[in-house]
Amino acid sequence: AHSKYRLVSVGEAPVSGETIASLHCMDIYMPPQQQQQRQDQQQQQRQNQQQQQASRSLCVVAGYSSGYLRIYSMYGHLMTTHRFHPQPLIRIRQRMPAHANSALTAGEMRYAAEDTEEVCLTYADGTVVSVDGRSLYLALRLCLSEALDGGAEEPVFQYKKWSFELNEPLVSDAVSYGPSVHRDPLAALARSALTSSPPMSDATARFLVAPQHGDAAFGVFMTSEHAATSVSAVDIAGRVAARVTGAVLHMARSYFWRSSGTPSGDGLSDAGSVPNSSEAGTTVPCTFAVRDSPRKVLDISLAPAAYGLAALTDSLGRILLFDLESCEAVQMLKGQRGSQCAWLESGNGP
Repeated sequence: AHSKYRLVSVGEAPVSGETIASLHCMDIYMPPQQQQQRQDQQQQQRQNQQQQQASRSLCVVAGYSSGYLRIYSMYGHLMTTHRFHPQPLIRIRQRMPAHANSALTAGEMRYAAEDTEEVCLTYADGTVVSVDGRSLYLALRLCLSEALDGGAEEPVFQYKKWSFELNEPLVSDAVSYGPSVHRDPLAALARSALTSSPPMSDATARFLVAPQHGDAAFGVFMTSEHAATSVSAVDIAGRVAARVTGAVLHMARSYFWRSSGTPSGDGLSDAGSVPNSSEAGTTVPCTFAVRDSPRKVLDISLAPAAYGLAALTDSLGRILLFDLESCEAVQMLKGQRGSQCAWLESGNGP
């Protein structure tokens, strides 16, 4: 039987000529304590309440050709908007740290604790913005629960901005896979002696980048520097917009501006861009590159962090399985032109 779908909401682009460049569905974690409180209050309607909770916690994250990031509720209500960078936002990803990996030693766990959840935003010129997941989820959770009123202080979230040493600032994809996990020095020494791969480093941030120009198919970029953390105020599509019952959301009238406290009626304002979008990011050097012209990597799909793998599709119709820790190709599949990769985690591994 064919599934039936119904239109839930329609959003209008507030800027003429603006197009959607990327989409991502994101589930916002609601604390068990809050869930239990709601269940106690509505015990007779527990099943309906759980369904409502599931739908309320689902958000749609959209990246635009103008560089704007906008996050909507499941029903199309605008929750927040930002412009971290003036280039098209081509990729939106969530990355979870590998804290639950039982293979980590106590010493490695000490360093792994520095890694946190992040929402990774990739722009067409190779700029990457890493938004701290915990602070973003908290801000969105407040929006979903309508915890803010007109006079309340708006929540903030943290982010870091990165750029890369490229011949030309144009990429097909770029992903962050977090800081390096410190391993036993003897194991790292043995690995470097047996293979041509670079030894484990003390990188505070690592990236896999697929440039569109030059002879490199893709490169690994690492830095031991700590990027400056910026704080961004969240522009809330206020209580009025949160209570809109119609299917069509007129975004131009739904913004709740801090400056006026009233919805704007003239389209998108610069108030939605609290961060300085032209600010340069921390530059990350290239540590390792695969030069195989004319091969170009088109898309990068990270495995769950505990496995340290990535699947790369390229312009020659191949899929490369890449070990992020050893910087070695594990497997190559040919004849896969036009394919897309995703990871499904099972009880026995990815």
